[in-house]
Amino acid sequence: MFSKELQERLNEMKEINALYKEVIEDLIDYDEDIPFDDNTMSDKDLYDKVNNIASHGCASGTVPSMIYYKDTVKFYERHKYIINEYLSELWQNTGCESIKEIFRDFDDDDLLCLDVHNQNLLAWFGFEYVNSDIVTMMEEM
Repeated sequence: MFSKELQERLNEMKEINALYKEVIEDLIDYDEDIPFDDNTMSDKDLYDKVNNIASHGCASGTVPSMIYYKDTVKFYERHKYIINEYLSELWQNTGCESIKEIFRDFDDDDLLCLDVHNQNLLAWFGFEYVNSDIVTMMEEM
């Protein structure tokens, strides 16, 4: 079970937007029938999980819900506006001239991200973005 402080922080983060809510619930294997504070994961379990994702990313298959295109494309469709907002912020903060500098596998022929390949990359980016925020929050605790 999570510490009270971690529960409060995760609940606050879930209120940021729908992307944060979905990622956090995915990370803790959220089940509507089990109260959030009755979760069986410990703070250490969650930290190990998010740290593994931070180290290896979604591309490594560490996130079961982010392996198959059918799942990542749905995730991207649900959150594309928020993901694009975070991508724009990252792009401005890094001063990159090309999206290839952020995603080396990005398909330049699909700049509008209409194909599953680029949608998959951006879904991973969105999941990893929230994940890195959780890692930072937990390290500051």
